Amino acid sequence: MNIVLFGMPLVGKTTIGRMISDELSLTYIDLDKKIEDTYGDNIFNIFIRLGEKQFRNIENEHLKQINMNDHHVLTLGGGAANNINRDIISLYENRIWLRCSTAEIARRNRKDKTRRPLLYNTNNLIGRLEDLYKARRSYFSSFSNFRIDTDTIKINRITQSIIGKINE
Repeated sequence: MNIVLFGMPLVGKTTIGRMISDELSLTYIDLDKKIEDTYGDNIFNIFIRLGEKQFRNIENEHLKQINMNDHHVLTLGGGAANNINRDIISLYENRIWLRCSTAEIARRNRKDKTRRPLLYNTNNLIGRLEDLYKARRSYFSSFSNFRIDTDTIKINRITQSIIGKINE
């Protein structure tokens, strides 16, 4: 069984992905962490140094290296659900879009200590989030075979809901 989680930044992909992998005894893979390990730096610095186009190519190369025969839960960075990764993502039997309102993402961003490359250095965070969401929504929608909102539902309940849906 292979599961991929995607969605906007700060929707809970990493936390939920880890919980699902623990509950189902599957390997957990965080694509951003794989890239950080390869480059010996954090995603923010890699993205800023190389630019978005090169970073998206790096994501694609790292996705190609994941063995689909090894059962796992994979979490993607916010922009990795895109055209160049479409074929790889489509190989996953469980493709889960974690949705969250831009207002809630902005609230979480204020509390989060991680610098997000595409949310950094903007005077209009909500506007930036809405632009990103508009650009990514069609990918999220077409790639997913299961969607769940993460605005107000507790992480444990989201995790159990996803596991229940997968086991149907």
